[in-house]
Formats: sequence, C-alpha cells, structure tokens
Amino acid sequence: MKAIIQAGGEGTRLRPITYEIPKPLIPVKKRAIVGHLVDLLQRHGIKDIAIIVSEKHKEDFKKWLRSEPRKARKRVSIIVEQKPSGTFGLVRNLKKWIGKESFAIVNGDTLLDIDVKKLVEFHAGHGKTGTLGLARVPDPKGYGVVLLDGERVLKFAYNPENPVSDLISSGFHIFTPDAFRHDTGEEVMMIDDDLLPRLIKEGSLMGTHIEGTRCYDCGTLERWEKAIKEW
Repeated sequence: MKAIIQAGGEGTRLRPITYEIPKPLIPVKKRAIVGHLVDLLQRHGIKDIAIIVSEKHKEDFKKWLRSEPRKARKRVSIIVEQKPSGTFGLVRNLKKWIGKESFAIVNGDTLLDIDVKKLVEFHAGHGKTGTLGLARVPDPKGYGVVLLDGERVLKFAYNPENPVSDLISSGFHIFTPDAFRHDTGEEVMMIDDDLLPRLIKEGSLMGTHIEGTRCYDCGTLERWEKAIKEW
C-alpha cells in the first residue's frame, strides 16, 4: 500500500504562526506533525509516501525532508500543487503512481496514532470502496462527525451544530482505485464534500474505531497546546 499525505492547507486558524510555518510542520514534542505521520506509516510497513504541498511552501517541506534520516526519507516524495485543486483533485494525477492496489490518504495537519495494520485489514475484509479510521472525542463539535449503521457510514457532517455521535473521522482514509470512478473532472474536488457523499449514497463507505486511537487536530492554539501536553 502507498500513502498520500495532504499537507497543502493554509492553517488560517493558527495565524500568525502559519504565516511563517506551514501547519503540518509545526512541532509537537519538537517534531513536525508530518514527521510523526511519516513515522506512523513507516512503522506499519507503508514506505512509499507522497506529500502534497502548496507551491509557496515547497522549500519549507524540502528543507524539512532533507533534515530527516536518509533511510526514513528514501521513499518519501514531495509533490507540489501548482494551484489549489482540492483534497481529491490532485490525487487524480497520482493514479499511475498509486497503481491497482488500495491507497491511503492522510490529513497532514492532524497528529494521529492509529493501528494502521488493523485498519488495512478491516478495509481488505469488507470489500467496499472506502474506509474511514474513526476516533472518539468528548466534544465532537468542530470535527467531521460520523454516524454508523454497524460498520457502514450513514452520514458524515463537518462541524455540525448537534452532533449525531461522538465518532469523528481521524483523517486517515483508505480507498480502492475504484474511488476514481467518482472523479467528476472538476478542477477542484474535495474528499469530504464531493467524494464521501457519493460513496455514502451507494453504500460503499465503511468506518471503524480501533481501540487506542489518538487524534489531535492542532488547528487552534488551544488544540495545539493540548496535543503538546498529552502526546
């Protein structure tokens, strides 16, 4: 399996810090968030990793990657997004690299600890197009909240006023190449707004919460501080 880390976001809620440091490169325990994610993937046997970054931050990420141990960075690539095309838009350009196997898409601005091997086994076992790795949080407002029927995703809603459950998307997705069947060809295409609703409608999106999963969206100063204290 190969993995794509989405690291092109602006991180507007962390201004002014993110004027200088891209959000995925902010440190937790003196290590960049994206570095923690690369460690997670490699620890579970996923070696081929593409990191999607914005044009204006490409040098920051290249500098970060050069600072990584040579063995760790050997099969990690920086892919520059020339213009915004959405969280699924640029992925279509990586179809040849992805090949015919299932692939992971991971949010690059979320500190995450999840049993990737168990998630991959779950995905392989249900035979559907998509899988969401889920986390439980005491206050799901401000997250992508998921409602399940067994293991099938019935509803996904970002930042709902009245959350229907305490399960949220951890930002770790697995898809079969069949997901590209839903590519509309639009210049900008999002995972949450465009792809997931289509998969939910046809009953081909599954979700699972694996015990021990830890998930920290470091998108605000308060959440970043919480991650630093608890990681």
